[in-house]
Amino acid sequence: MTTDAVSREYLKESNMMFISGIVVAIAVEHCNLHKRVALKVLLTVGTSPRRLMLGKYAPERARMSSQEPEKARMSPNEPKLARKGPN
Repeated sequence: MTTDAVSREYLKESNMMFISGIVVAIAVEHCNLHKRVALKVLLTVGTSPRRLMLGKYAPERARMSSQEPEKARMSPNEPKLARKGPN
């Protein structure tokens, strides 16, 4: 098997997305970005339990609301893909 054929198999888009995600995670861990973000959230929202929950869930809620128009465009009545095989 040639190196060209091997690289075509192992360097597909999904594999590269997985590898790049691992590289980003290692970079975040290496420069302690996760600790700096957590400290900034604590300094911004405070340390009471109610405010901590707000600091944790407010960005998630904002991200979800920004995706609502995208979900609305998907029609629930789209035909499903036909299954292959006896099932």
